[in-house]
Amino acid sequence: MKWKVHDFLEITEIDGQWIVLDGRENRFYGFNPAGGQFLKQIKETGDFNRAVQILSEQFQVSDQQIRQDMSEFLKRLQQQGWVIQE
Repeated sequence: MKWKVHDFLEITEIDGQWIVLDGRENRFYGFNPAGGQFLKQIKETGDFNRAVQILSEQFQVSDQQIRQDMSEFLKRLQQQGWVIQE
């Protein structure tokens, strides 16, 4: 399944901190490294499974745990109106 991050979101990493700007509301949000990296991967590739694989390797956590955590995170991103399923 493919996902799309809306164009009004800007995602930036600054000194290990992930900052997201919601251009609709001109509000900034901070994300932990896993959340920021996940959102970046979804924006770049739209591929949930690839994002899970990258995070699993980067953080040395099982695919199953990453998949569970990021599925919940993705639901919250959908509720915010930041991502849509294509």
